[in-house]
Amino acid sequence: MAKYGISDGAIMGYIEVTGDKLTYSLGKTFDTRTNYVQAVEKVQDLGLAKARAKLTYYSLMADLRTVEFIINNNDLLGLKKTLGK
Repeated sequence: MAKYGISDGAIMGYIEVTGDKLTYSLGKTFDTRTNYVQAVEKVQDLGLAKARAKLTYYSLMADLRTVEFIINNNDLLGLKKTLGK
């Protein structure tokens, strides 16, 4: 299990990867399978070793969706490695 703290600038949330399941919780909460994740990308560098990132995934209804969040640079690298992206 890997858990990464994320934010939108006002509230805190997390991304948790357990086996083949990814749970996203920041304002809204959803679960998807890790193999449904298409990409995890850095959108913008922010100060204090933070980055704005984008997670693109297929929902359980086969819709391509994207969420953006703020994450620590090292956590972003760990999330990418955990997901193999």
